[in-house]
Amino acid sequence: MDSCYLLIFSIEIISEQYYRGIQEDPELKVKLTGNWETLVGEQDTFIHITEYENYGGYDKATQIVRTSEVSIPFHVIVPPAHKIHSAL
Repeated sequence: MDSCYLLIFSIEIISEQYYRGIQEDPELKVKLTGNWETLVGEQDTFIHITEYENYGGYDKATQIVRTSEVSIPFHVIVPPAHKIHSAL
């Protein structure tokens, strides 16, 4: 299997766990409106749209997520993987 494909697949799995974790946490009160992957134009681009309860809800949710266990794999693996993929 192509290493680039494995990298993208890993990012997809980690992102799904991250956004699902945010959505399912009752303390955050975040609604995941949708996830999309571009198929036309720049490939392997993913769009995630989340809804918060006003600005206060956004501030509270982002503060909690930064220290949440669900965010660790996302922030550790995804940015370096994106740099590697962009260089390919």
